[in-house]
Amino acid sequence: MLKRTAVSLLCVLGLSVLGCKEQRQPSAPPPPPKPTTSSAPAPAQTGTVSVEDAVITGKVRAAVLNTEEVKATQIDVETRNGVVHLSGVVQTNADLDRAVHLARQVEGVKDVQATLKVQSS
Repeated sequence: MLKRTAVSLLCVLGLSVLGCKEQRQPSAPPPPPKPTTSSAPAPAQTGTVSVEDAVITGKVRAAVLNTEEVKATQIDVETRNGVVHLSGVVQTNADLDRAVHLARQVEGVKDVQATLKVQSS
């Protein structure tokens, strides 16, 4: 009997919470962009990073910077649409190759573009 009462009470509470939920009206879609007469390419979007790209960036940073296999003085990692960009300075060509290899192993990476420079002696 106690079990039935508890289940009934939970059902009533659940339905009351669902009934109180605010109903939102969909907002109007934004107006279409105005056509441009300029032949110059549109400026690239800045400041917007997808959640997926942010996750990939974090995983690549962890893979590359937290390993003893790559001796780097500085590696910056950025991701746009699944394409990882590595820039900075490494000590040897082998470090450069290993950093690119480690980045490619991260799930979600579509491509790796490296502009890493090898530190001169």
